[in-house]
Amino acid sequence: MMRLKGHIFICGITGSGKTTFANYLFRNNNRPISIFINTQHENYFDDCLVVNSLNDFGLAFEQQIRHIVFNPSEQKNRMLFQVKSILQVLKRYGALVNKNRKKTRFWGAVFIDEIHEYSSKTKPSESIDFLWKRGRRYGIQACGITTRPAEVSHAILTQSNNHFIFKISPYEIPYFKKFKIGVEELQKHLEKPYHFIYYDNFKVYKMKPIRI
Repeated sequence: MMRLKGHIFICGITGSGKTTFANYLFRNNNRPISIFINTQHENYFDDCLVVNSLNDFGLAFEQQIRHIVFNPSEQKNRMLFQVKSILQVLKRYGALVNKNRKKTRFWGAVFIDEIHEYSSKTKPSESIDFLWKRGRRYGIQACGITTRPAEVSHAILTQSNNHFIFKISPYEIPYFKKFKIGVEELQKHLEKPYHFIYYDNFKVYKMKPIRI
């Protein structure tokens, strides 16, 4: 995804800039196909193909539309079923694309907004976590976005190489301290509009807004 290797995790409170940043990555990554699971039905995607049903998604995917935005159902069980079905399609396609290849071809990127709604710490989803654990084998790079990082499945957090942390709720600070990410000491930086921290599992970098 652009020059980022591995899966991506983006978090921050509402209005902190995380969804705008995720939208930037969605539009500017170099994968032939990118899919955004638009859980909150955000209106950032006027120039992308927006679909509301699995049938329409299937047609768009068959046509190899580069940027597909999927608006899932607001009914929880239906929403989970829809996303699971989409991931099954991607897995089958990835297996076909990379059949007999010695080097994996990275053809797709999947963005899932409010990832904690699909796979949480207390109720992880096998299909969602599989995307983070084995997705790269199928040529898929994943990005999870959330307002509640402490509630996200452990597998998603540990399998994300790139963490982008925008302004967070004070209640989330103990969670980051647990992983020795010093957001408490960087609160003044995060208080600035659209500023964020980039954590690559080894070092924390203070980042200013990018031009979007």
